[in-house]
Amino acid sequence: MTYYSTRIFQENQRIGLIGLGSTPLRGSDAEAAAVGSPVRDVDPVELGRSALAGLGAIPSDLHGSSTYRARVGATMVERAWKQAVEEALRA
Repeated sequence: MTYYSTRIFQENQRIGLIGLGSTPLRGSDAEAAAVGSPVRDVDPVELGRSALAGLGAIPSDLHGSSTYRARVGATMVERAWKQAVEEALRA
């Protein structure tokens, strides 16, 4: 991240998703959408949705339905983003 005045802008970030398929996945759509934006301007809920939007079908398994797994995945991205922003602004 680069600091400009008191605002932090996204230059580069990666969103890794696990537990949504047989291999780890990337939330590339969300990554691209957040680049260049001040971190406070990025909506964490929308970022979570966007991270899962480009993944295609998420399989169901004995741990949960595809709908449940997608909802949990989006929520985890949202929480991780909020925590990362808080930590960056404290630094």
